[in-house]
Amino acid sequence: MDLQRIEGIFTAPDEIMTIIGCGAIGSQVAVQLTKLGCEKFKLYDIDEVEAHNFVNQAYRVDQIGMNKVDALSQLIKEINPKAEIETFHGTVEEIHKLEENLEGYVFLGPDKVSVRKHCLTKNKTNMSVLGWFDCRTELWAIQAFCIPHTAEGIKMLLDTLDFTDEEAEKNIPRATSGCHSKLASGITSALGALTVAKLFVDFVKTKKNRFFTRIDVENYVID
Repeated sequence: MDLQRIEGIFTAPDEIMTIIGCGAIGSQVAVQLTKLGCEKFKLYDIDEVEAHNFVNQAYRVDQIGMNKVDALSQLIKEINPKAEIETFHGTVEEIHKLEENLEGYVFLGPDKVSVRKHCLTKNKTNMSVLGWFDCRTELWAIQAFCIPHTAEGIKMLLDTLDFTDEEAEKNIPRATSGCHSKLASGITSALGALTVAKLFVDFVKTKKNRFFTRIDVENYVID
């Protein structure tokens, strides 16, 4: 893979990139990480690619019906054929069990808050984890977190998840126009993935963590 455009600017670590949830955030984060030179991935997801995913996810029309982990693995390999990828697809229960022993840099992008809590809680003392990145998108806003794998960092992140899946779903803002909602979803997800990629670069280069970064996409101005 030709990385001359970022040569001397960023060198990707040799560790594993663990993607929890290969949807709007996870699929696009994985693509960005691949373009940064990351070559080792573990992908976790229970879903298949559907037509409505194209608005805010990295997949193609010819991948409809594929498991998302396999489709994303295909996309990564198209960018870097040398990438080493493990995929994990199964029932919620099967994936939950696998998520109890994560490693490397972990990127949280599942649909449910309970999955985030499960991953963080079950890996508190797992020294194979190097850092946590979490991105949550609303209709026109992004919340992104970058924390080291420490007891204090995990507690701080868990404290921001003090609500249930049902409460999260109930409080997600909805647009009055379906078209407007899809546009917002696509733009917000893309910016969210780029924000996470930037937090990752900063963390690897300087070990600097950002506990909370919020972007108001609706008032995002490009002059």
